[in-house]
Amino acid sequence: MKIRVLLTAMCVVALNAAYAQASDSWWAIQSEQIQKISETTLTGQTSSDLDYNNCSNIDTINPGGISTLDPHGAAPLRPSISSPLSSQVSISQIIKIGEQVWSFIQNNRPVVTARTMSASALPRGVNCWIDLDNWQPPRSETYQVVYRNYFGVQVIKLEFSLIYNYGGQYNGLGRYLMNATVQYRDLQVAWGGFHVNANASVPTVMNIGSKDNPVAGMQIDVHWAVSGINDIERTASFFVAGDGRPTREL
Repeated sequence: MKIRVLLTAMCVVALNAAYAQASDSWWAIQSEQIQKISETTLTGQTSSDLDYNNCSNIDTINPGGISTLDPHGAAPLRPSISSPLSSQVSISQIIKIGEQVWSFIQNNRPVVTARTMSASALPRGVNCWIDLDNWQPPRSETYQVVYRNYFGVQVIKLEFSLIYNYGGQYNGLGRYLMNATVQYRDLQVAWGGFHVNANASVPTVMNIGSKDNPVAGMQIDVHWAVSGINDIERTASFFVAGDGRPTREL
């Protein structure tokens, strides 16, 4: 009788251990795959169609990353689309106008306000992208990130799109960037304890052309954090240019 009870207890312990190991293997993220899945030009669409900001509610950031203050130093100036163009426009000095960082997924849910977040790379002295012309239709590139557990089962699939307009000119000079953004496309998360958060940022803009014929360049970082039993954080960096050359992954 004692031997039977002992064997039963040992079986229960073994089963519990096997269940715990299997459970850990299910919730543990084991592999990661990142790839571009599509690239297209959004012909027939404009930035207003995509509900991007219209320069009425954005900050101007100088190359050093300090917000331009009003004369009293109280708050960042808001560009006015009705103001005349500055007489001090410098086409070779490219500044960032718009957002520096924004979340597009929080706790497995898309952030609705992310649709209005973007950044532009424009000549110093210009308040808004509407002061330039010859803009090309938006370019969209979609990337997919897939995570699998130790059983090889897909437990997280994240898709996001990098979207921007290029080619804008000031009085026929330069090539600049407008409304560069990262947008949520799709998120599939297995039931239970998996979590995803993601944000985008524009750490820097620069002139990659000449002083007489400048070309705006912009780095866009996409950062995401996923968790099951283990936690994984990744940042994918992209470089886009105002002359429309292919996006480069850094």
